[in-house]
Amino acid sequence: MLRLRWRHEGKRYGLCFGKPDSPLWRLKAKELATQIEQDMAYGSFDATLRSYRQQGEPPPSTVDLFQQFIESRRASGTGEYSLKNRYGVMLTHLIQFGRDINTPTEALDFMEHLKQPRPRGKAGKLQAISDRTRNEYLSLLKRFSQWAVNNDYWEANPFRQIEPIRTEKNRASREAFTEDERDRILTSLRFHPHYRHYHSFVAALFFLGFRESEIIGLQWKHIDLENATITICESLSRGTDGKSSGRARQRKATKTGTERTHPLNSSQVQMLSKLQPDGVDPISLVFPSPTGIAIDDHNFSQRVWRAILSTARVEPYRPPYATRHTFATWAKRHGMTDEQLAYWMGHKTTRMVREHYGHLDNQPQVPEFDIEEAGDRAQTYTQNGF
Repeated sequence: MLRLRWRHEGKRYGLCFGKPDSPLWRLKAKELATQIEQDMAYGSFDATLRSYRQQGEPPPSTVDLFQQFIESRRASGTGEYSLKNRYGVMLTHLIQFGRDINTPTEALDFMEHLKQPRPRGKAGKLQAISDRTRNEYLSLLKRFSQWAVNNDYWEANPFRQIEPIRTEKNRASREAFTEDERDRILTSLRFHPHYRHYHSFVAALFFLGFRESEIIGLQWKHIDLENATITICESLSRGTDGKSSGRARQRKATKTGTERTHPLNSSQVQMLSKLQPDGVDPISLVFPSPTGIAIDDHNFSQRVWRAILSTARVEPYRPPYATRHTFATWAKRHGMTDEQLAYWMGHKTTRMVREHYGHLDNQPQVPEFDIEEAGDRAQTYTQNGF
């Protein structure tokens, strides 16, 4: 589809022409571009773009846009399970809302629509969505709206200013473990009669800081112990149907679609060296399950992780994802910059680091001082008449 993009008085503008790229419609688009240039030159530019949109195709409805968004996610590799159970459900809500969403007020109206109790379960009992589900919906809507802005369908993201609800689970998932809690967890795993096999996996979660699916999918070919580097180029994610078992998992690109190579410090090299068997197959998993297949992250979190936190007497409960925040805290405390941490953890920009990890280690350090020396100075001032 043809689009026009330009800048005027320091502001970026975009207009979806709404027609396919053919010789005829490209000529029409050039004519519209010429008119816009003339309007800017003569001071009659329509900053609302309404008069220019009338010459192209009428803007698509919110429902139509969301359907296009779904197809863009499918093309980028999003699994059919998520497309059906997350994106498809949101599409149904947009259809039921029955109105286009173009302004922050309309966005708030739609969020209120989502909160309305609906029949659920076999009994059809009316039930409202939870705060957690509401936050998940909001996150999806923000991504959709930003996609619409980036593709010049919308001028601004109407959901951008809506804040998520701070639930207890959200707080817990972002609360890092202390060093003492981390060590108690690892010690409990090392000596546990049933779950000690997972000690190395949890140590990697704490001391590598990568996403769980990236560590689960790590193969020995990705690790160069001689040159002390590790390459993260793919993950072993849940299947398209949402199943998390080892045999159901699928190898995919990383979440951001990027490949990154990191230098390992001596402690990380030592940790991985102890795990590497002689004559290891390069494609074998570094952290397999006890049966030799990929770890089932759902089974691990519900059985192993909860049991170990109880054994280690670590409260309140925090999910395995909190190990990633623990690594971020530890790395920032030891001098890693936001840029370095963003690259290490696989974020495209430092925004995620500032928003999600900046609060983890922000306690001010009070300078050292000598109380007795301060008292001696005070006594001297008093004696001298101050």
